[in-house]
Order: sequence, then structure tokens, then C-alpha cells
Amino acid sequence: MFIAPIDIFKESWQIYKANYKAFFKILLWPFITLLLITVLNLVDSITQLKYINFTFPLYLVLLALSFVIGIWANIVLIRLVWSSLTHETVDQKNLNENAWRDTVPYLWVSFLVGIIVVLGTLLFIIPGIIFTVWFVLSNLVFVIEGTRGYKALQRSRELIEGRFWPVVWRLAVPNLMILAIVIIIIGIPTWVVGMLTDFTGFNRLTGQSPWWSNLLNSIGSLIIIPMTLSFSVLIYKSLKETFTEKLEKIA
Repeated sequence: MFIAPIDIFKESWQIYKANYKAFFKILLWPFITLLLITVLNLVDSITQLKYINFTFPLYLVLLALSFVIGIWANIVLIRLVWSSLTHETVDQKNLNENAWRDTVPYLWVSFLVGIIVVLGTLLFIIPGIIFTVWFVLSNLVFVIEGTRGYKALQRSRELIEGRFWPVVWRLAVPNLMILAIVIIIIGIPTWVVGMLTDFTGFNRLTGQSPWWSNLLNSIGSLIIIPMTLSFSVLIYKSLKETFTEKLEKIA
């Protein structure tokens, strides 16, 4: 049977608890680039953009580096989650090296999905939503199965075909649950501090939040990445298993 939304959340939490050390070692690298960007922004703020000719090119380099490292981290985390589900042993060194090799093909699959979704959205809103759901597993298909390019998109649609709304439901519920937890743990305390320090008034005037608030939100987003990836991997695994069963029944 197709895995239930609540089971997706429970199993993802078990995966997180069992592998958090490995996850944090990977997340350390995006965190470092995030921290450097925050420091750079803080320097510009304190110096009132006095050294912008120096900091702006460095900022662009850090953004590019953060983007590439983010792709690499996603690939590694997906494979770690998958190995945890399948009880496979992994060589972390080879895993890291292979992830660097796969960054460009991963980006290409993401680009294809993005183009199709954008075109569908420009034509009509509904096709854009349909394409988003059909191809939501494309990157997982590439990372886990090794299927590249447009074939990864076709495979994603093949797995989801006939189960569109069940997939939407299973994507929405666990992510809404983790969002609620983040709001309780980070959002509400940040709002309380804002009320006490009146940074909300500063926010209304400048359209910006304090550096520590942005950093805290970014760290929170990083920490939950293994959970949100686990949601998708569990859905993919369940779809793949039930798809195989369906083919066996047809045969």
C-alpha cells in the first residue's frame, strides 16, 4: 500500500535521528558559506557600504559557491537517506566524490523541470501545477536510479501517473507539519524577541530584518533539509514499490 502521510513524517524522523551526525557533517559546508555571506553583509552594514567595490565581487563568488555546494549537499543527503532506507553500507569518501561528478547532470534535470513548469505556468496556471507534481521526483530518479535528462522527468511522471492527488496529499501534509514545528521553535521566539527589541519597527522602515534573524532562519532551513528530502525519498520508494506490484499484476 501507498505509505500514509503520518508514516512519512514518522519514518523521516527515525532516519534523521539515526543519521544526524552524517547529515550535519554534510550540512556544515553550506553553513560555512552561509556564515561567510552573513559576515559580509554585516561588514557592509557596519561600514555603510564603504568597501562595496571589494565586498560585492566576493559576495557574488560566495553566492555561486553556495549554489554549487547546495547541489552537492542535496545529492549526498538523498543518497544517505536512500542507503538508510535500503540498509546499504556507503563509503562516505566515494559518496562525496560521486556527488561532485553528478552536480552538472543534476542541475540539468532541475533546469528541464524548471523550464517545463515555467512554460506551463505562463500558458495557464493549472498546467504549471500539474507539471510541478508530475516531475517533482525527477531529481530523485536521477540521484537514485541514475536516469539522466528528460528520461528522469518521464520516469517521475510514470511513477506518479494515476496517483496525482495521493502524491499531492503526501507531499503537503509532512511539509506542513515540519513548517508548523519550525514556526513554533524559531518563528514565535524570533517574533517575541522582535517585540521586545522593537526590531519590527526597523523592519517596517527598511524592509530588512536583523542579521541574526536572517541567520537563524537560514540555519533552521538547513537543519530541516534532511527531513524534507526524506519525505520525498519515502514517497518515491513507496511509489516505486507499488508501481512494480502493479506491473506484476498486469503481467
